[in-house]
Amino acid sequence: MLSDRSKELLRAVNADDYLIKVIEGHKLIDELLNEALAESLAYPNVLEVQRIRFPVKVDILSALGYIPPTNRIAYHKFNSVRNEFAHNRRARFSEDEADRLWAAMPKEQYDILRRERRPDPDMTLAEIIALLYIQLEIAITRMRDEKARARALHLRVQEVLGPRRGIKDEYSDSVDQEIEREVQLDRERRRQRGEL
Repeated sequence: MLSDRSKELLRAVNADDYLIKVIEGHKLIDELLNEALAESLAYPNVLEVQRIRFPVKVDILSALGYIPPTNRIAYHKFNSVRNEFAHNRRARFSEDEADRLWAAMPKEQYDILRRERRPDPDMTLAEIIALLYIQLEIAITRMRDEKARARALHLRVQEVLGPRRGIKDEYSDSVDQEIEREVQLDRERRRQRGEL
């Protein structure tokens, strides 16, 4: 089942109007950047992530390892396309613009995007917006899984080293399995809350 935001993405990338496609796609990606940045911080309330500029969010998440450094250029180029549409009412997404955006994608992404740019700029734009969005969804899931693993491991360590119990060897063999079970339970809870 698709989340509401994923449904919004589908509406955006399937829009006939480039302005809607670009602005709405950018808005959704920016929301995911905010969510990813907040998720990556120990104390997200200390920082108003929504006030940070789009390129800086991308660079921070790349520096933290959540956006591959090779993908930064594509996010930056897409942000430039958005700025052109937001500030120039005569903006058009041409074949040349599609070629430049396509060239910003890292080579390893070509497998996902059928190796060659499609001749239709509209489809190129839709695919790249969707890919950037999906990469952020994956990064957020990875962050949440890492946090769930850390919580589960912390609980197991407390259980093993707690004041009422000594170190028990029988735990050491199954800790990884228990941690994965906790991660799966946490993922299911997030799915039920609509976070996945």
